[in-house]
Amino acid sequence: MFSRGQIPSTGGSIGIERIFNILEMRAEKEKEILNPTFAYVGSVGKVEQGQIFKVTNWLWDSKIRTEIFYDQIGSKE
Repeated sequence: MFSRGQIPSTGGSIGIERIFNILEMRAEKEKEILNPTFAYVGSVGKVEQGQIFKVTNWLWDSKIRTEIFYDQIGSKE
């Protein structure tokens, strides 16, 4: 184009549209797989900390998003 001589070259295509289609299909499958359930584990009264962690680990092993709230309300530190 900018030269008077011939320059050998090759052409190609990476198929950007196909890549986006694959990514969209993968995102749809992940929506079906992901578990939107969310659990919040805490205690009322005297509960051993180990029991709270045991329940939380069981939920995590079951692929359920879980948060822990552990605070001994009324304890004097």
